[in-house]
Amino acid sequence: LAGEVLDHYTRQRSGAGGAFTGYWDEVTRAEALLLQGKLAQARRTYQRAMAIYRHIGGHTQTTREQIDRILPRLGLSASAKEYLSVTCPVRPIETVRIGVTGQLELATGGALRQRLQEALDAIQERIGPDVCFELLSPLAEGADRLAAEVVRQRDGALLHVILPLELTDYVGDSPQTEDGFRDLLDYAAEIEVVKAEDGETGGVHWAASRYLVDHCDVLLAIWDGRPPAGPGGTSEAVAHARRIGRPLAWIQADEPYTISYERFDDLTRFEHKGKYMTYGPKPLDTSQVELPGSIVELVERLAKHNHDVWAVKRVNDGWRYGPERNDAAKTHPDLVPYEELPESEKDYDRSSSREMIKAVISLGFSIRKA
Repeated sequence: LAGEVLDHYTRQRSGAGGAFTGYWDEVTRAEALLLQGKLAQARRTYQRAMAIYRHIGGHTQTTREQIDRILPRLGLSASAKEYLSVTCPVRPIETVRIGVTGQLELATGGALRQRLQEALDAIQERIGPDVCFELLSPLAEGADRLAAEVVRQRDGALLHVILPLELTDYVGDSPQTEDGFRDLLDYAAEIEVVKAEDGETGGVHWAASRYLVDHCDVLLAIWDGRPPAGPGGTSEAVAHARRIGRPLAWIQADEPYTISYERFDDLTRFEHKGKYMTYGPKPLDTSQVELPGSIVELVERLAKHNHDVWAVKRVNDGWRYGPERNDAAKTHPDLVPYEELPESEKDYDRSSSREMIKAVISLGFSIRKA
């Protein structure tokens, strides 16, 4: 029964974009984890819910009383106060979001795990000891799963799952080790489904991969350096990260697993420590806005406009075209006409344009051609 409850809430959270679905839903999920013997995961889930809803005193007191009743039945002598005493991983205002991309087939032994720890230590050294990790991952086999297992051992670490398909479709589409996958889903603070927009090239996996790179602060790649075998692969994610200037930690996928770092000086902006979130960003909900097919022309023209505005600013600041981005030399591969951009970069501009149009419509305005 507890397993069925967890499956229900996993589907519910996935459909809600990974958001907390309500206090009682969260603590019911925690109770199911507790009954399955997953004590650490249950404790984290209780703590997250009670931290977010701490202003509802009656709710949290009822939960503590319920925990006091359940623990003895599981043969545990701890009180609710003791059980919940571990510091709750309240989201710091400056979590560093680490996107992970990598190969499916890896030797996941101790040597590679050690290199992952070294890369994470390098990130931690840059951002300071009081800033927590938030890992963005689709939890595919191989690098994604390995990184999640390593990161979750860090104090206060959060897992943000980004899926290219609805959960049931994703499990059917990808080879998954069910136990490990479900275990990490239970640990996740957020589950988000990112789907390709109509007309977007590269397929669902590239849409999710690009979203991950766009929304992370640093990309962690476990990659052999070879060209892509298909859309949405690691090489495309790394190329996109370099195009937009994202800091990169690249672990070679073959022994001796050498690590190279790019643009790590950009991580020094994470120097304010010990602050906790008092501001809750609330962007417009555009998830239910459907754009008509007639809007395609507008999307394309806005995408071109956005690219040209960006290019003008760069040129005025002394930048010029170069085959690779080089901040010191001020060269950038995207300083070309919009029509000559790679499709992945056009899709980036199109996505921004679609989101802006959706926001305008959600505010009650209409768009029509004069």
